[in-house]
Amino acid sequence: MKSTAIILICLLLIACDNRRTLNSNTPVAFFEVEATAIKDDNTSGSLFEAVLTRNGNPYDSATILFAGQQIQAAGSGKYQAYSPSFTIPDGDLTIVFASSRDRYSSSISIEMPGSFSITSITPRNNPSGMAVLVQWSRPAARETTRYFVSVVGKNHRITGVRPVSFYAGINPSYIIPETAFQDQLGSFRFDIYYVYVGAFTRGFLPAENMWIPLPDSLPASQLSSPRGSVGYGRICLRDSIFVSF
Repeated sequence: MKSTAIILICLLLIACDNRRTLNSNTPVAFFEVEATAIKDDNTSGSLFEAVLTRNGNPYDSATILFAGQQIQAAGSGKYQAYSPSFTIPDGDLTIVFASSRDRYSSSISIEMPGSFSITSITPRNNPSGMAVLVQWSRPAARETTRYFVSVVGKNHRITGVRPVSFYAGINPSYIIPETAFQDQLGSFRFDIYYVYVGAFTRGFLPAENMWIPLPDSLPASQLSSPRGSVGYGRICLRDSIFVSF
């Protein structure tokens, strides 16, 4: 009888316990993100931008930490941070995504390449608009580094020569084709052409208002928790090619 009474008391206590349990009917939250982090040596600037959704809807109540710095929500599921209040160190970094509402927390690791520079442009003075070889130093990085090259004419809005970009893979050099200095009719246009080189490890994604063109379909690092993708990298100091008489 005594044991039966104890069992009944336990059942009553369980029935009166209204706390949420792992077996509650509350659906498990599903998070997705697309994020980019870029360090630009031309402006000594850094940025982080992310779009986060919870169960397919924009989510503004998450906590996102980048290298210990909290990223502020900007509305509509966007999280943004910019220099000078935001900085990106070189090397291995951690990004944390968390939601206290869902008792959710997940972190990812990225590696920001160290500083590097364009070492040679041949020919720099290019009166005949020929192809140009650009070479650069390799940044410090534990992982394999990949590169892209972007070319932007100083007066491209006047000359009609569209800014272009090329994926260089893992090679620390690239031959810019002569078409980079031609307008849509195939005519060479005299101008100063700025050359930018970007370096990244696992993937690169553009920022919201990207100031240079990027190659189509650059790789991005795929995430599992939260689901989605992240890109990150460094843009070295630009150099110039002179196409003139």
